[in-house]
Amino acid sequence: MARVMVVDDEPAVAQAIGGILELGEHEVLYARPGRDGAADAVQRRYDVLITDVIMPEVSGWEIIKRVRLERPSTRIIAISGGGHIMDPDVALKLSDRLGADLALAKPVDVDVLLQAVEKVLGRPAD
Repeated sequence: MARVMVVDDEPAVAQAIGGILELGEHEVLYARPGRDGAADAVQRRYDVLITDVIMPEVSGWEIIKRVRLERPSTRIIAISGGGHIMDPDVALKLSDRLGADLALAKPVDVDVLLQAVEKVLGRPAD
């Protein structure tokens, strides 16, 4: 079991991701998007950060950079559907360059997400 922080500007998406993680018996923490959520992502203690990258006010890329600088051992999974701003592949490649350990396209498959958490933690997937 891992403690996983989820940041997404769409509450329904955050809850869906959290539900998937709970199926994998992980403890789920939520951070609101925006400045408060970015502060939560840096200050609270957890093992894995899962963040959407395209969000208003504070992007997931900014969160990734801050967490990587201030909590370098935290594992990071970036997710994106691209939105209306850019191609999802471009968004995810940028996430990799900024320090995400893994990048996944939305919508995220249940098994893919659970395996991704195990992978970034260095555990073998079942």
